[in-house]
Amino acid sequence: MNKLLAHSSSFRSNFRHSLRHRLRRLRELMIDFLLILLAILAMTSSSQAAPQQPSIPHLPASHDTVIASLSDSVVELAGQVRASALQESRTGLESNPNILFQQLLSSYEVARRDNNPRAYGHTLGLLQQWPEQVELPGIARLIKAAVLQHNHQFDEALEELALILGSAPHNLQARQMQAQIHLTTGDYERAADDCAQFEARAMAFAAINCQTQLAGLTGESTSVLETLQSLLAENDIDSAARLELLITAADNARRLNRATETIAYYEQVLALAPGNHYALVNYCEWLLEQGRYSEVVTLLSERVAEQNDTELSILYARALQSSSAQRELSRLRDEIDDTVAAMRRRGEDRPHKLIAQHALFLAEEFELATHEALANWQEQREPSDLKLLALAAIASGDQEALALVRDWLQSTGLQDQGISMAMVNAGVQL
Repeated sequence: MNKLLAHSSSFRSNFRHSLRHRLRRLRELMIDFLLILLAILAMTSSSQAAPQQPSIPHLPASHDTVIASLSDSVVELAGQVRASALQESRTGLESNPNILFQQLLSSYEVARRDNNPRAYGHTLGLLQQWPEQVELPGIARLIKAAVLQHNHQFDEALEELALILGSAPHNLQARQMQAQIHLTTGDYERAADDCAQFEARAMAFAAINCQTQLAGLTGESTSVLETLQSLLAENDIDSAARLELLITAADNARRLNRATETIAYYEQVLALAPGNHYALVNYCEWLLEQGRYSEVVTLLSERVAEQNDTELSILYARALQSSSAQRELSRLRDEIDDTVAAMRRRGEDRPHKLIAQHALFLAEEFELATHEALANWQEQREPSDLKLLALAAIASGDQEALALVRDWLQSTGLQDQGISMAMVNAGVQL
């Protein structure tokens, strides 16, 4: 058969034409399927596994029944997928990597901008489609590392970053991401090496931010604030570097519970980057600690309505608990409860931190909160993770978990008034 095909150019031409026609038709069907799938996924978790128990599917009364309202970012992403696939069908299979690369950039931009879990999943799916015979471009590998980092697959992300830095040791973004992973996982020795690399390669602001982050996590928050205050008074800092330094300053002021500086720095951060998820979460958490519930409602009401973000929704629900908007709280609680129930069915790869937050602050399932906070602590070890573990352990009375928190505070020198005061008020000796 192979010999016959090799000598029949007419057959090969007809075969290729037929194959391309079928592939175009298949892509059209897949696009329609993707749009339906996106609508279904809008009602569930981004990576929800099949329920352990069979359920009866909802059947709409008619074709006009609305079964889900998609967020603007998901609609935008679906439109981009349709447009890109249409372009691919017109230009042929030869340009597949180029079209895939454009889809990748568009999908990651939606994911990064809106912290959208479905867009992150779609981005990873595109990366998995990359042709084996075509080398993955550096920017695509960096996006892959960023998605893996977002998914808490830190070892895999570090492997991708090592490949990038092996061929491009001056790649600032890759080195910053590597340093951030080491800081997040509590690997301070390697983080110190990353800081030294910035300094050796004359990356001044990156070196300063890396060093001040590390110093703030190891007992030097007061001196860090003094250093950053002087530095931020200078006018020759570009906006990207200023944003990173402001976030570091805000974090240290918040952990020291210096209210005036905390508010000033976070307001500057959110003025430069209103959608910065990390800053928004930490600022709202601090505002809740201070009993400033109405400010959290103001900050989050529109965002929660527009975005599918469980962490922000939990913070918003906590703020509403002290308001008169009980009907809105009830509706929001139902949505959060359904989302977290789906997360809990996912097995070991479930988002432990979100489940712990829900169990501790909304469901009052304190033993579950401690279990999930401990599982989260095995993955990432930022101050917010330690604080979640401390509060859950206090609520459940788990002395071993409290000892773990106390040991970390003593071994690292971390200064965090929120953790320390909670421990002291619970009668835990530091």
